[in-house]
Order: sequence, then structure tokens, then C-alpha cells
Amino acid sequence: MNVLVLNCDSSRVRFQILETDQDLIKRDTDRRLARGVIERIGGQALVSFQAEGHAKDRRAESIRDHRAAIDSILRWTISRESHITGITSLGDIHAVGHRIVHGGEHFRRPVKITDDVIEKIEDCIELAPFHNPANLKGIRAATELLGDGVPQVAVFNTGFHSTMPQASYLYAIPYQLYRRHKIRRYGFHGTAHRYLAYRYRKMHGIEREKVNIITLYLGEGCSACGIKEGNSFVTSMGFTPLEGLVMGSRSGTIDPSLIEYLTAKEGNMDMISDLFIAGKDHFGSYRIPSIISTSKGALLAFAEARKKLSDHAENKIVLKRSFDGGETWSGLQVIANAGRNSLNNPLAVKDSGKGRILLMYQQYPLTRQDEVKAPGLWKSHADQLFPPNIHEAAAQEGYEGDRICRTLMISSEDDGETWTPPTDLTRSVKRPKKEFWILQII
Repeated sequence: MNVLVLNCDSSRVRFQILETDQDLIKRDTDRRLARGVIERIGGQALVSFQAEGHAKDRRAESIRDHRAAIDSILRWTISRESHITGITSLGDIHAVGHRIVHGGEHFRRPVKITDDVIEKIEDCIELAPFHNPANLKGIRAATELLGDGVPQVAVFNTGFHSTMPQASYLYAIPYQLYRRHKIRRYGFHGTAHRYLAYRYRKMHGIEREKVNIITLYLGEGCSACGIKEGNSFVTSMGFTPLEGLVMGSRSGTIDPSLIEYLTAKEGNMDMISDLFIAGKDHFGSYRIPSIISTSKGALLAFAEARKKLSDHAENKIVLKRSFDGGETWSGLQVIANAGRNSLNNPLAVKDSGKGRILLMYQQYPLTRQDEVKAPGLWKSHADQLFPPNIHEAAAQEGYEGDRICRTLMISSEDDGETWTPPTDLTRSVKRPKKEFWILQII
């Protein structure tokens, strides 16, 4: 049988197609037919597909959501261009497997997906708010595209650690907090630790119950697992994937007293907050954040808000304001919007003499890939799965036309409550022969 395996993140779908059955698994001869990834879902996505024994198919493609991503995977899979032997129609895909990040205490093992299973995965969204929703999108897209007749199975990243004893998964906090809020060590990377234990016993020809090892998962995220008699006995990650080992962008376990110590040294820690959070306020991500104080003492925080995860995805310039030194902040305010054109690189300056805040930013015109002025640049980048800034590559020289990259400025005299219409500064900062540029204040 042919199994499509999906791993859906918030902006990426990875997949493999496996030829497998119980006999092949027993003989360890199941075979990977193809694999690939679609990244930066929500705009001009980066696509990389590869059938075993063939070169990678790399390209940029407009992918608006997870359903479109999985549809692209399926269309490539059944096409002649994929070179996948034995799969010529959707009927040749016999099952779908999904990696689900969090199963809470509901799931100890892989399960066939039903309405009840979906409901329980939804119950765990508060434990994995950035992952479980994307996993559910993959399940629903596969159901819609392949039909109810194709069985789907959920494999949980937390499931392998469900064998931990209470001494391993309970924190040294009041027990009623566990009973009331399910605060406990869940552990993650379970599929990887389980596979490492499986490969170990296969290589050494021993029974599962004789596997007593420590496994390490080392990547951008890192975790360790103590495996006793083939089961997870203790693991380094805890209630969330932040606990445990030092990782690429996570501190791992730190002394809780640091919070009190930093409060004494740095002031009220309640003032430390995330102003712009990816996926919040209807924007996929934020970039180029900055804060400036007005003459009246208000704090204005600016950012480039991206509808998707692209440099040029109908970006807006947004603002949050604080009037109590940063302890609390207003809701998100869009202060510059150019429709489908992209606004980038906000730079705020205080005009102390007049009490104004000046905000400069760049506007890039909407451009299709087939309008790119430098197609060779696109091709060289596509080989590396990094398409160029097509808005810049298609920009016109000079100062007039609908393909000009422009520098604009708006200003506010009332602590950011209202802003003037944009003033075009392009002639002042751009050389006539320069197609694109970086805004600089000298």
C-alpha cells in the first residue's frame, strides 16, 4: 500500500510517500517513493519535490493555504513529471498519516482519525496553539481532496512519552494544579525518540523490553529521553517545548529565581511583553520593529506587518501606543496601507522642534513573476529555493511610472492618534538610474 505522510506547520507542509505493509515493516524493507516540502505558504511559496532516484523539482509557486499546498503535492504525485512508479491516480494513495504535535492526555498511541479524534485534537489547541491548528488544516484538506474513504491516522509527538511514571511527569507544585489545569510534563519529539529506540533494537537484534538507552534529538529544537525497557521513562522537554536543553532560539531550563532577580535589577517585569506576535491581529508575521518616545512622553511602537511570510505580501505599516511607560499598550493600528502594494522598512524620527513624529517607509509595486525584469536572477535564486525580491527586480528607473519603488513619509502631531497623507520623498532619496535602494538617514 502507498501511504502519504504529512507534517503540517503554520507556514510549511512536509511530506513523504511510503510503500509499506505489515510484511515489509516486519522485514524492514518498506520503501520511500518520494518526499518534499512547500515553504512560505500564503504567498509565493518555495516548492521542492523529489522522487527517489530522480533530481529535485524546485520552483516557486503561488500557494494561498494548506489545502492548496496539499493539492499541489497530490497533483505532482500523480503526474508523469513525478516519476513515481505505481501511482498514476489519487486512487493509488491508500492511506494518509499525520504528525500531530500535541495529544494531551487523550492519546497514548497512533489512532485512526474520526470526528471524536478531531474534537480531542481541538481540545489540545491551548497546549499547542501554533501547531495543532495547522495539523487540523492538513487533516481537513486531505479529507476534502481524497475523500472520506481514504483512512487517515494521527501520530502524536507527545504519545511516546505517555508511558512516563508520575514521578517523571508531575512537577513539584500543588497537585490540584495538575488536576485542575493539567499542568505536567508532556514531552515532545516523541516520534523521533521512538524511532531511535526502534532502530537501536533492530541494529542489535534485541527485544523491545531490553532497550535501555538515552536518546538525543539535536536540531533547532533539542531534547533528551531516557528509555527504560523500550518505553519513555523521562524526557527533558516539559509542559511546553521550551524546557530542557539549550536550543537554537530557546534558553531551555533556567532558574525560576531569575525572574525575581531581573525584576529587582530591571524594574517591573510586567513591562516586558511581546508587542507584535506572529499570527496575531490578522497578520502572519511582523518585521523591522522600533520604538520612539514623543515629546509628551508617549511610546510609539512601529512594525512592518506581513499578511503572509514574504518580504512583499501586501505588507502594511502598523502601530501600537503606550501612555504609561510601556506597562500597557493599545490595540494594533494600521497607519499606512497601499492595498496590494507592499510597504516596508519603517523608520521613525522625532522632530523635537515641532513636536512631530516623522515616519518614512518604502513602497514596492505589485509585480507578477512573469513581469520580472531580470529572469536570470530568478532562476539562479530558484536553484537555491530563494526567489529574489521580484518587486525590486521589476522596478523601473527614474521617478515616473507604476513600477517605481518609492520612499514615502507620514507624520503625526498628536502622539500617533492621527497621521497625515503620505508625502513622496522619492526624488530626494533615489538616484534616477537606481532601480531600488535602502532608505538611509544621514
